[in-house]
Amino acid sequence: GADAPRIWAYGYLGVGLAYCGRLDEGLEYLDQSFREARARDLFLIAADSLYQGVLWRLIDLRPGEAMDRVHVLRSLEAGNWSRREADIAEAMTDWWGFGEPGPALELLEHATGP
Repeated sequence: GADAPRIWAYGYLGVGLAYCGRLDEGLEYLDQSFREARARDLFLIAADSLYQGVLWRLIDLRPGEAMDRVHVLRSLEAGNWSRREADIAEAMTDWWGFGEPGPALELLEHATGP
């Protein structure tokens, strides 16, 4: 009955596998963590797993997949944390993934501003 810790652990396992070079398997766990967390209204866990999935997709030069997930991240009901992380993730995707530093700078200034 400990769904939240189990689902959160899938995200950590996914990141660990990605760091070990098993990126596809890691992304599968991150996506599983996101899906299960969202299905149980564990929005903070869902947002964290989704954010980590965005970062790893950027590292693997998959900006389109990353941006698709940024839009989902922005729609989650996880409070200010997910909105700030969505801004940061979108900025990184714009700049690093698509080579658009202007929009990235605006998003980062918004995310780190007062």
